[in-house]
Amino acid sequence: MASVIVAGATGAIGRTVIQHAIRQPSIQRVVALTRAANVTEANYEQLFGVVTRLKAAENGNETRSGNFADHVMVTPQEAAKIQPITMDWEAFTTYWTTANAATPAAPVAAADPYNKYKEIFSGHTYAAMCLGTTRKDAGSAKQFIRCDYDYVIAFTEAVLKFSAPAGMGPETAFTRRIADGGAKRKDAVAAQAQAAAPPSPVPISADTTGTLRTFCQISASGSRSDSWFLYMRTKGSADEATVERIHHHNRQAAATAGDVEPIVLFLLRPGLLDRHGKSRMGESIARLFISSIPVETCGAAVVSAFVEPKIRQAILASASQPGATPAKGQGKTCKGESTALLGSPFEATEAMKRAGVQSAEQCVYAYELSNANIKRLAARLSESKPAAEAP
Repeated sequence: MASVIVAGATGAIGRTVIQHAIRQPSIQRVVALTRAANVTEANYEQLFGVVTRLKAAENGNETRSGNFADHVMVTPQEAAKIQPITMDWEAFTTYWTTANAATPAAPVAAADPYNKYKEIFSGHTYAAMCLGTTRKDAGSAKQFIRCDYDYVIAFTEAVLKFSAPAGMGPETAFTRRIADGGAKRKDAVAAQAQAAAPPSPVPISADTTGTLRTFCQISASGSRSDSWFLYMRTKGSADEATVERIHHHNRQAAATAGDVEPIVLFLLRPGLLDRHGKSRMGESIARLFISSIPVETCGAAVVSAFVEPKIRQAILASASQPGATPAKGQGKTCKGESTALLGSPFEATEAMKRAGVQSAEQCVYAYELSNANIKRLAARLSESKPAAEAP
């Protein structure tokens, strides 16, 4: 049973991930993490843009079927896949920082936060990080960084610890950590150098279900950890934090006895978002000069990355070629499929290298997706849509 966990499930892109995911026959559960309280099917339309045909029939309105630009009409069975969870991100991140993903030495009570979060983050095949805000909405630069950096890292670590095949690596292995304000840690240099050495076989953690296969993170075009702009710098730092955690996981997975699959990471870096009349300040004016991309296209690309098996096969085949990382636009094919539509694998940034991240190894399972790549990937989902759902 394929399961998806979505952070920021009621946001502009997160809700479209929900809309597309529940319509996929191969996905049976969609855990929707949201700040909203008292979520029931009665407010799915408001929160997720999801309307059941049964409810629409009762209201005498069945005219919006398939309209992803606003709402989507689904069956009661599809709506039932949604498992909403009210998430206090501050409480979770504070706890996670304190616990540092440490396995309890002794049994804990059922009400202990550890068990609560383990239940939330366990058993997922796919994960989508769609949290995002602005400095204005957050209230301050500090709170913006807290949301778009700290919360992102905490989510990534929890998903890896409880769902990834090789679990979660030690904090000392990473140059970026929760509550460091995006600063790079030099004390991780030794750990990174050690990580570059041929890894020894590691045991599978008893805490993980080992089910995670694909992780998608919504970033932004132009994200760079060395940017002068707070928004771009924070997004770029969060991207690097996620890349190094998943890259470390994949190295550990490769050293684990048995057939342990790597996690494929997609960093979606869309440009200006078309929110269909719900634009943030300045976006309407900017759209006159800069091409935009619909939020539902981003959501479709995320779900396509999850459910399209040939894309994963192409990435695994390309990564398995000794010492070869495909140049941009030159992805190797796998039964007619090519990684070229995904661009190039993520390369360690200068900021990461200066912090001690080894640049000799390329992150062959992590891909950055621009607007063009996102659109191509989203189109694949439309092409693979079951005949009964075709317009």
